[in-house]
Amino acid sequence: MENQLKNKILVLPKQRPKNVSILDFVLDTLSEYKIYLSELESNSNIFDKNATHEELMRIVRILSDGLYESIRLYLLGLPHKAYCKLKKCLENAEIMGKVDLTVDCSDKDFYRARKKGKKDKIESKNDMFHIPYNLIEQVGNERFSISGSPALYLGSNVFTCFKEMNVKSNQKNDLYISRVKIPDMTIRFFDLRIHLDQTLKKYEERHKDLFRPDIYLYLMTFPLIFASSLKTAYPKEKFKPEYIIPNLLMQYVRGLNENGRYFGILYSSTKINKNDTDMPQLFYNAVIPSRLNDKANQFCQYMVSQVQISNPINCGDNFEKVKPDFGGYYLIGNENNVNEHLKSYIYSLSENYRSSPYANIENILDKEKVQWLI
Repeated sequence: MENQLKNKILVLPKQRPKNVSILDFVLDTLSEYKIYLSELESNSNIFDKNATHEELMRIVRILSDGLYESIRLYLLGLPHKAYCKLKKCLENAEIMGKVDLTVDCSDKDFYRARKKGKKDKIESKNDMFHIPYNLIEQVGNERFSISGSPALYLGSNVFTCFKEMNVKSNQKNDLYISRVKIPDMTIRFFDLRIHLDQTLKKYEERHKDLFRPDIYLYLMTFPLIFASSLKTAYPKEKFKPEYIIPNLLMQYVRGLNENGRYFGILYSSTKINKNDTDMPQLFYNAVIPSRLNDKANQFCQYMVSQVQISNPINCGDNFEKVKPDFGGYYLIGNENNVNEHLKSYIYSLSENYRSSPYANIENILDKEKVQWLI
């Protein structure tokens, strides 16, 4: 069973070849995944009487068909029908009623990064929040947000921010970072992070004859995580079909927020993959969509009421104050050595990490008070 869980089909994130359409790639990958699931032993400890092999196959078939059809409808110029199809498939799969896909992040420090443009002025925490409503013309389409709808994107650590912002070694002076907290324990994030390596490690460490609900959950939600974490085949082009499902899924999560419970989505960074690190769970993002567009205010007042943020610090001013002893400084912009250095960098977040310039920025930000926006 352990070897089956190390099948290459389970490795995420994936990237379609440039000569393959998004529809064909999604169809082929999910078809291969369904074949893989059908060959799992129904009497293995992944399953029990309330989480059967048959039920797993039913859910995966519904999700796979719904995801493919949603993309097809969107590409036909029918985004509303695409959303309705995705919503219906999620409801038919009954995932939300079976498992809790949300997590509490009230004890977590996040980091907000922003690059300074030639005309930008970054001085206070207000400058680090989402793009204000009076400047929505600047809001483009991102993985989990659509054009004209501001969102707050956060990184799980400073290094994730550097990778997501594609910061080169000569651009540190243009990067500003703030620390962010969401202190309300009732606020939940929809969790779409890739947990495979972490799950397998637990599987290897514990008694293998016990029922493993975490493995069952990963196999069940695999189609959603796969379709939401696709690397872009053409990252410099205006339209990225890999963003179709994440965009639609964010609309669905926002629709679940009538009781204020679902605040945003957690998702693994696609900028760092299996070849870079054996601990990919360390690198993830949070995205919080704006909801209340009040013309009298620059920012979403619901987000303002839930997010605490520090004043920013400039990375160029603080990046070299601590010299790493493993070469982490040269990791940015040095693609030839990225694998070797990154493995040293994230090794259990131990001494190597604590001596890195990224951790130094986090240490400085720890001393910056997080506050409500005023």
